[in-house]
Amino acid sequence: MFHVRHNAQQLPADQAALFAKEVGFAKEALSAGCRADSRQFHQLREVEFEHPFPNACMVSLGNTKAIATVRCELVEPLAFQPRAGIVEFFVRSILVDVGGTGVAASRQAVTGRDPQHVAIVRVLETIVKQGKLLDPESLCVVIGASVWSVRVDVTILCDDGNVMDAVAWAAIGALHVARRLEVSVSGERARLHPERDPVPLSLHHLAFPITAVVVADNDVVLDPTTAEREAGSATVVVAVSDVGQVCYVRNMDGAAIRYTVVERCIAAAKLLAPQLAQMLKTSTDAFHAARKSAINAQFKWAQTRTGVKSTVSNDSGTVAKKPRTE
Repeated sequence: MFHVRHNAQQLPADQAALFAKEVGFAKEALSAGCRADSRQFHQLREVEFEHPFPNACMVSLGNTKAIATVRCELVEPLAFQPRAGIVEFFVRSILVDVGGTGVAASRQAVTGRDPQHVAIVRVLETIVKQGKLLDPESLCVVIGASVWSVRVDVTILCDDGNVMDAVAWAAIGALHVARRLEVSVSGERARLHPERDPVPLSLHHLAFPITAVVVADNDVVLDPTTAEREAGSATVVVAVSDVGQVCYVRNMDGAAIRYTVVERCIAAAKLLAPQLAQMLKTSTDAFHAARKSAINAQFKWAQTRTGVKSTVSNDSGTVAKKPRTE
């Protein structure tokens, strides 16, 4: 079990007192059946998927923002896994805390490595690799000689609570939009073709982890802020695929909970996962449409630069190039 709750003793006295008051206010609000930002218990903050450049996805969950990039390289496989490609996740933070408590910065300064980042990486590895969202064996090109190495780097731009969901959605969104070079095999030799259009990764499905906090009377609060997570008795993460299949369930920290509470978390996640998948697919389709349009515009511009405007048929029936007229 990963214990990633904040420790007020790591904060300066004035910040610790302010954070304790925020947690107390959140606990009183949740006990009264409301939230500090006027959301319903199962309501997310505004979610937005963006693709600022190829092989990248930025997720905005309210003020919480994270961006993920994917890099694909052809490498030799590991000696003990000659048929499997390599999938790695790395999470880092630029330590921006909009709440003013400095929780993230103080925690990392003390430990040297944020335990929440470690927990996020392990959740992603379970969902993507063990859950076969991206099967490592599908990345094999030549057994024992060439496999794809897929590295996903996620940067937390701003932490305003529920950073785990933002980071995970950004990583999965980057895998969904990512393209690798086309490769051909001759014997035991793999050859890359940068001149051809890149191809997508072989994702079997999409899955989205949903974080829920258990509060008084076993109510479930989705997309918790930092104060709400501290005010809750337990934090549960449920990952559901775009077809409604449960991929991951874990009580990340806090007290033991009843199975009926887990069922509530699963039911809420099943409602949200298809909506998130549709949002991601819409943003990805728009990005690739804009990319193809830009490539076509560059090709037309190149035609004008080389003096080729169109093709015409000459008297012999062959196709000739029509030069540009100045």
